[in-house]
Amino acid sequence: MRTRDSYGKRATKYIVFIHLVLGRNIGNAEGAPSRPDYNTGEDAGISYPDWMSNLDDDMSLANLSIPGTHHTMTFRRHGGPLAQCQSWNLDTQLNAGIRFLDIRCRHFYDALPIHNGVYYQYDTFIGVLRTVTSFLRRHPHEAVLMRVKKEHTEYGDRSMEELFREAIGMFDSKFFWTINSMPNLGEARGKIVFLDDFADGRVGVKYSDAEIADDWEVPVLLPKELDAKWESVKNNVNEASEDRSNRMFLTYTSGSSNRVFAYVVADQINPKLFEFIINNPDRKKWGTVVMDFPGGPLVEKIILSNNFLIQDNTTLDQMI
Repeated sequence: MRTRDSYGKRATKYIVFIHLVLGRNIGNAEGAPSRPDYNTGEDAGISYPDWMSNLDDDMSLANLSIPGTHHTMTFRRHGGPLAQCQSWNLDTQLNAGIRFLDIRCRHFYDALPIHNGVYYQYDTFIGVLRTVTSFLRRHPHEAVLMRVKKEHTEYGDRSMEELFREAIGMFDSKFFWTINSMPNLGEARGKIVFLDDFADGRVGVKYSDAEIADDWEVPVLLPKELDAKWESVKNNVNEASEDRSNRMFLTYTSGSSNRVFAYVVADQINPKLFEFIINNPDRKKWGTVVMDFPGGPLVEKIILSNNFLIQDNTTLDQMI
């Protein structure tokens, strides 16, 4: 007689088998899987630390093609493959050209530790600000979009907004855009532009005002689920490319569930996005594209999509 426990063990073995067959093991350095669209190693293989420097000051950030990372701070692998969404550390991401960061803070008494669900990522919001402001000192013509979201359970009498304001108050105010309106690039240079996903627009641009495709749940690893995820991604980047307003489009290519790890979805969705961008060279804008385990050339393709904004005959890759 088969017991419930035996069915559970068989299901667990099946999930592990599917991940091994259709996914790629996450490496931590040499020998880690690396393709143009998908990279689980620590080296990005590209360097675009100043790619915004020659773009027009009058251009709204909402009208740029911006590469971003989902659960940006999960590169330390705390929580294992269930929680990991990135392999490049924060400095590597910024130097590669990533300009949207997804920062999840737990409101825990008088601190804002970084979490992915229950898993503490061994860093804090202040630590993130320290790294990003250091980068902006070295590259003052860049701007970094930062979504800040409340994550996991909260404890303490003080509000997260109070702790947020206290944290940014430890740095020079010149580094922060906390107004609920999307700046142009000239206004945003040298700054973190906060996308406020916890205080209803009181500490930055209201996150929910963007056109967001974040159909993150992939319950099982079946073609119909992956197809539905890709359709969500494709539809939003298509809409972004056709939009002529100053609306911000945020497209998350990431997906996962308790049965499907993030790296497996990235392994399937990232190549579709890479091919789509290559096959549509006349599109002028992709919006902000937020990815798990992106490959360096995929990040590069998104950055170079901004070449149409350059007024002379040079291109962004010639300026690096």
